[in-house]
Amino acid sequence: MTEKKTQKPKRIDKNLVKGLPQGASIQTISDKTYVYFSYSYRLDGKTVQERDYLGTVKDMQFVPNDYYIDHKPVKTERPLKNWTHEKKRKIEEEKMAGMARKTRSSAKNGSVADFAEDEAYDLSVGATALIARSLYESGMVADVVNTVLDGDTKTATSALNLAMHCAVTTDPTYLAVDESALQKFFGKACLTSQRASELHQKLGMKSDLSLRIGKARAKRLSKGDLLALDGTKVDSESDGISLARVGKRKDGTYGKQITFSILFNATNGMAVGYRPFAGNEPDIKTLEDLMGLWKDFEIGNKEPVVIVDRGYYDNDRLVKLHSEGVRFIVGAKTTLNFVREAVDRENSSFYEAKSYLRNRGCYQVHCPHTLKTSDKKAPVELFMYRNPVSEMRETDALYNRLDRFEEQWLKGRAKPNDSLLIFYTNPEPGKPLVRDEEQITAHCFMLGYFAFVSNYEKDPTKVLDNYSERNEVELYFKKQMELFASTRVQSDAALQGLLFTTFIGASAVTDLMWRMRKKTTEGTDLRTCYTVPELLKRFQKIHLVKTSKGDLILNNVTEKDKDLVAKLGFPGLFDSAESVAELLSVKKIESVKA
Repeated sequence: MTEKKTQKPKRIDKNLVKGLPQGASIQTISDKTYVYFSYSYRLDGKTVQERDYLGTVKDMQFVPNDYYIDHKPVKTERPLKNWTHEKKRKIEEEKMAGMARKTRSSAKNGSVADFAEDEAYDLSVGATALIARSLYESGMVADVVNTVLDGDTKTATSALNLAMHCAVTTDPTYLAVDESALQKFFGKACLTSQRASELHQKLGMKSDLSLRIGKARAKRLSKGDLLALDGTKVDSESDGISLARVGKRKDGTYGKQITFSILFNATNGMAVGYRPFAGNEPDIKTLEDLMGLWKDFEIGNKEPVVIVDRGYYDNDRLVKLHSEGVRFIVGAKTTLNFVREAVDRENSSFYEAKSYLRNRGCYQVHCPHTLKTSDKKAPVELFMYRNPVSEMRETDALYNRLDRFEEQWLKGRAKPNDSLLIFYTNPEPGKPLVRDEEQITAHCFMLGYFAFVSNYEKDPTKVLDNYSERNEVELYFKKQMELFASTRVQSDAALQGLLFTTFIGASAVTDLMWRMRKKTTEGTDLRTCYTVPELLKRFQKIHLVKTSKGDLILNNVTEKDKDLVAKLGFPGLFDSAESVAELLSVKKIESVKA
C-alpha cells in the first residue's frame, strides 16, 4: 500500500493579509495561520526567541485575539511583564528609564526650543497631535498667545504643553513624569515638576488671568448658543491657598475645599470660562455670580441661553436673571410645591399616548407658570416629564434599601436617626420595623418624574434635547477639571495658574467629545465605539521618529487611524511625518502671534 504523503501547509504572503499589525510575523501550522510579534536576543551567550501571539488569519484578514483587542500592542513597545527572562526584563526597564531621562533632560531650564537637527528621538505623537489640532481649530492657541499672554510665545508654549499633559495623561498623579516623558509635546518636552510649579506661579501673578481667557473665548460664541453653567468642588489641604475653606462634601462629610464654576458652550462643546470660589460657598453662589460672568465676559450681545441643573434652582435669582434679559432652562426639583401641584393636577395626562415623546422614553406635560418675588415677576413655562423605566428602577432601589436597612436595624447597626425611618411606624430599637405603606406610596408617587422651567422655550422636546447636550459636555468637562486635585500648589497665584492650564486641557477633551458625535460608516457615532480616553490611548501607539540624520518617520499609522481623525474633522492629520512635526513645533505657535 502506498503511503499518503502529508501536504505542506500552503504559504501565505503576509503582505496580502489585510489589517496585519506593523512588524507582525505569520506562521501556518496544521492549516491554521497564527499572527505574532517575534523577539530574538542574546542572553548569557545564548540566542533566545519569544513571541507575543496577536491572533490568526482567516480569508486573508487578520482576526485579533483577546490580548490584541484589550491592549492594542505595538512591536516597539513590548510590555515589561511579557519578557520571560527577568534579566532581559531589567535590561528593557533600564532602557525605558534612560529614554525617559533623556527626554526629560531636553526640558532642562524650561527650554521649549525644537529638537536640534542632529538630535534623535522616538516619541509617541498620536494623542498629542490630536490635542494640538483641537487647540488650534478651536482658536485656543491664538487666544492664549495673543489675548492672555500678550504675544509671549515662550510662556504660551510651556502653558499649552502643561494643558496638553492634562488632556492626555492616564495617570492622575501630579505631572506623571514617566508617562509624559514618552510623549512629543510642542517643541522639546513638557516642563519638569519644579519648572511647572514656577510657571503656574508666574501665570497666576496675572490677576485677570481667568477674565482674559473668558473674554477671548466669549468672542467665539455664536448668537443663541446654549451656555451650560456648573460648579464643582475639590479637596485642598494647603494652608497657602486662601480659597481653601471647610465646606460640605457631596458625601455629607466636611473638609477643606475649593469651589469653582465653569461655563461652557453646550452647542459645540467649547469651553468659555471659569471662576474660583471659597470652599465654603454653596453651589448656588455660581448662579448668583452668573451676571458677573455675563458682564465681565461681554456675552450679553450674543443672546445665549443658560442651562443649569436643579441644584441651582432659586426662585429669587431666576426672577432677577429674567429681569436682566437672561434666557434660561433650569432643572426644578419635583419636591417644589408648584411642581408637585402641577403633577397632581395633570396626573392622568402622564399616562396618555398623546403625551408620549417618541424616541425619548418618557411622557411630558407642560403648562404656563409665573415665578414671583415681592416686586417682580417672571413668566415661565413649566415642563414635567415621567420616565416609566426610571420610575420602576428607582422604586426597586428604594425597596432594596429598605430591605438592607431592616436587617441592619435588627442587628443594631443602623443609625438611630437615619432618613429611612420616615417609612416606618413607631420604630423601636431591637424590634422588627413595620413599614408605613402609605408613606412609601406617597414617596414613590413622584419617582420617575423630572421637571424644568424656561422663560423662552415652548417645545418640550427641545428642552429635553438641550438639557441632554448640556449634561453630556458637563460630565466630561468636570471630570477633566478635577484632575488638578492631585497637585501640590501652595499659593493663590499657583492655583490660578494651574486652573488656567487645566482649563485649556479640559477644553480640548470636550471639543474631541463633541466631534465624536460624527457618524461612522455603520451609521453609529464614535461615542458608541470609544470614550475620549480610549480614543487618545488608541492613538498613543503612533510614534514620530527623528533619526540622527534629521529624517522623520511616522510609525504605526493604519488606514483606520486616518479614517477616525477624518471623522473627527481633522483629515490628513497623520498623512506625513513632516506635517505632524510642524504641528507640534514652536514655530507653528509663533505663527499665530498677532
